[in-house]
Amino acid sequence: KYAAQAIRKVAELDWHPIHIMTNVSTSIGGVIKPAGMKNAEGILTALYNMDVTDPQWDSYPGMQRFRAFLAKYYPEADKSDAGTL
Repeated sequence: KYAAQAIRKVAELDWHPIHIMTNVSTSIGGVIKPAGMKNAEGILTALYNMDVTDPQWDSYPGMQRFRAFLAKYYPEADKSDAGTL
């Protein structure tokens, strides 16, 4: 919640610092979308896990198994939320 608020406020102020988000604030579904995708442009992240929504992982066997697991056991999951991963 607070990371999304900070991203929105920085955009509202038209301030353009080097903005680095820690790994706990990099969820696309939980932080970036609520903050506004346009507002988050240019932010650097310390994200160290795979983004489930990133198409570059489509052919990766581990991601295929994970997506199959979600489809079977948790189909209503928000795949863009890092908490799901």
